[in-house]
Amino acid sequence: MRLATGGCPHDMARRAARFPAPETRAKLAVSTAIGDGLALAEAVGARQAQGLASPAALCPVLLVRWPDGSRGTFPHVIERGKPSLIAVRTDGRRFFHQGLGDQDDVTALLAAPPPGQMP
Repeated sequence: MRLATGGCPHDMARRAARFPAPETRAKLAVSTAIGDGLALAEAVGARQAQGLASPAALCPVLLVRWPDGSRGTFPHVIERGKPSLIAVRTDGRRFFHQGLGDQDDVTALLAAPPPGQMP
């Protein structure tokens, strides 16, 4: 049986246990997604699947300053279909092959050495 509960992106203990970079702060989930559905299911014996390629749906997200001065997040989910797109990090180096899927770009970004330490 499967149960969809909205996830746990705002539960730091669960994130630390399952996510590749739990300290990453740019997330699109609503602030009420704290894992309470998971906790209720676990209380009656349910368990989360293990061995998944990723415990979340990942996409590149930038922290941006909007024209009104406020700060927010901007997901990059449609740019990949644009011709001649080359994704680079802040040091201008390419970090993955854009022909791969969304999960692959975030996984490659999280696994890449910090800018300045790349060969």
